[in-house]
Formats: sequence, C-alpha cells, structure tokens
Amino acid sequence: MRTTLFYTLALLISAGCQEIQDFPGKDEQKATITLELHRQTSKTRAIDETTIEDVNVFFYQSNNLGLVHHFYATGASHTIDINPGDYTICIAANIHKDMGNLSWDAISQYLVERPVDGSVTMFGMTRSNITLTTRIISAKVTRNAAKIGYNITVSPEAGDMDILSVQLCSIPNKDYLYYDDRAELPDPTGGFSNSEVRTMSPATKNTAGIFYMLSNRRGEVTSITSQEQKNADKAPANASYLRIRTRKGNNKVLDYCIYLGANNTYDFNVWQNDVQHHNQGG
Repeated sequence: MRTTLFYTLALLISAGCQEIQDFPGKDEQKATITLELHRQTSKTRAIDETTIEDVNVFFYQSNNLGLVHHFYATGASHTIDINPGDYTICIAANIHKDMGNLSWDAISQYLVERPVDGSVTMFGMTRSNITLTTRIISAKVTRNAAKIGYNITVSPEAGDMDILSVQLCSIPNKDYLYYDDRAELPDPTGGFSNSEVRTMSPATKNTAGIFYMLSNRRGEVTSITSQEQKNADKAPANASYLRIRTRKGNNKVLDYCIYLGANNTYDFNVWQNDVQHHNQGG
C-alpha cells in the first residue's frame, strides 16, 4: 500500500517580522515573505516522523533553474525579503546542517543518510509567481523514509512456537533527497545494512511494530505468480525483507523472511514516503 504523508509549510507575506534576510539582486521594491513551519511532535518512538527541526530553503528561477537564494534556519518562523518573480522553491527539512548554495543539478543528486533515530528528512517543491500582492504560498513536504509496519501472530495450530525476534534486512544506507518516480536514477553507492534486532520476551505469540527505511527500488519479477514464490531464490539482489526468528519446541529455530513490495507477489519496490503493512500468521 502506498500513501502520501505531507505537512504544509506556509510562505506568508508579512510586515514587521523578525529575522529578516535580504535577497541579493537589483534595488527595487521587494515582497517580504514569512516562512512558517507547522510542526507536530511525537514522544512515542525513537524515530519521529512528524517533527520539523530545521529547513534549507532554495529559490530557483523557474525559467532557467538558476539559484537566486538559499537560507538555512531553525525554529518556527523566518522572514526574508525577495524580489518579485517566478520561482521554483525547494524545501529540505531535518538535514540538520546548512546545505550551502546548491545548484539545481547538485540538489537533484544530493544524498541523505538512512534514519536511525530522531527526525526523518523531508522534501517539498512548489512553483510560485511572487508579486507584491502575494499573501500566501503553500508547499507540501513529504518524508524520504518509507514506513514499514508489521503485525505477527502465532496461530494456535502452530503449537509451541514462539517469536524470538524481528529485524528489517537489506536497508539502503543512502538515498536521493528527492526524485521523480518516473526517473531512472542509478542506485546510490552507500551500500546496505540491517536494522537492530528486536528481541522478544519469552513465550511471545504476537508482536507489532514499525521500521523506517529509505527507498529501495528493486523492481518487479513478473514470473512470480504466488506469495509462496516471493522468496530468496527469486528475489532481486539487495531486496529488503523482514526476518522473523521463531523457536519451535525447546531448540528448533526457524527464520521466516517476508519480502517487501507493493504486493505479495512480483513487486519488490519500496518507494519514498511509502506506507506498507505486513501481517503474518503462522
């Protein structure tokens, strides 16, 4: 299942606000823009998918994509002066550093690290013709990470089977800050790793949780026609999967691998901002 999670950043025309940054350019009457970040916080998980802690904002000329201005800011409200014009505005949230004055090509190739704890990176883009009468500009920012949920239950028919641990495997270490779904981009050269092993208490029969990961576009294997065939023998190299370790009886340990994707058969893609839910009974 693929869904889009977004938060709205409002660029408001304002007067007499704080922290004004002046755009370079010809000396003419300028519009004053206030960037307001609408933030939500979460205290329930190590990775927070809602908080916006900082932003890098880039203004590019829409006609030639030349960089006009960039600023980095923390906090909830920031004001700048800008010459009226037609702009493509890019917003990168939770990079946790000043990205500098990146060209359009540079931001298109910018790589982010996989989420481990704290906030997740987000990106948004909008085009706006800013005039002296402009009052508000809205943009969507979506998280880079996909959200992988799992719900695992041992059925009564399985007898004395217990769940020992759950782990997300073959996670890309890096990914592009953004990309068009239709673009054929090469894989980032960041390698792959596994998540932490989530161990269970003794005699666990049910467990549920969430992992976050960067996109992993492994493609499709159209020869797969059933869920049973979606396994290690047919999966593409470096495809992501959940590894569920169980114990049967006193000493028989079994691993079950659930490969991620848009369906239970031939698809092995995990996209930016995906939400996938995997239910497993055994």
